[in-house]
Amino acid sequence: MSERLIIFAKAPRPGEVKTRLIPELGKEGACAAYIKLVERLASNLKAIPKVTVFYSPVNGEPDLRTLFPAAWRFQSQSGADLGERLAHAFEVALEGAAKVVAIGSDCPYVTEPDIQSAFDSLEKNDLVVGPATDGGYWLIGMKQFCRALFEEISWGSSKVFEETTKKAQTLKLRAATLRKLSDIDAVSEWEEFCRLEGTASSARLE
Repeated sequence: MSERLIIFAKAPRPGEVKTRLIPELGKEGACAAYIKLVERLASNLKAIPKVTVFYSPVNGEPDLRTLFPAAWRFQSQSGADLGERLAHAFEVALEGAAKVVAIGSDCPYVTEPDIQSAFDSLEKNDLVVGPATDGGYWLIGMKQFCRALFEEISWGSSKVFEETTKKAQTLKLRAATLRKLSDIDAVSEWEEFCRLEGTASSARLE
């Protein structure tokens, strides 16, 4: 049974990534922080063979190629909001795979065992979700495309995980939940990541 991992990523351009870190770190510092997060994630997951990086903006592929394994596929994101972009990515990926899971590029704590656990969960479940500490989710996966899971969700809010799981219940989908992880959005989260990595905070990168 074929499996594919989707990673959503933005081209690392100053002022366009990790914007919530800019007030403290500056545009260059926030961009440098994002690059470190992507590099850590790519290192964690480099052994996974079937991966598609869905990137933005449309001309962003060259900026990301050097950050990910050469064997991974790249495809441009499509959609007006996150829900539409996720729906498009799953619809495309499920045409060639029996199980698909998607993650973002700003949670450096995701490991290969996490991804395998998600795929394994789909053996007996229709949906798998990894809750984030901010109320969102760091992973979502399915084996049959279900557009409704990405509609009428308060994207960017602390209700994303709750609304998604409630939607799954309404749709009578059997759902599994993975461990809770933290995305890196706030400066305190970035500093904690740096402490765990044993590196300097990006506050001093500029």
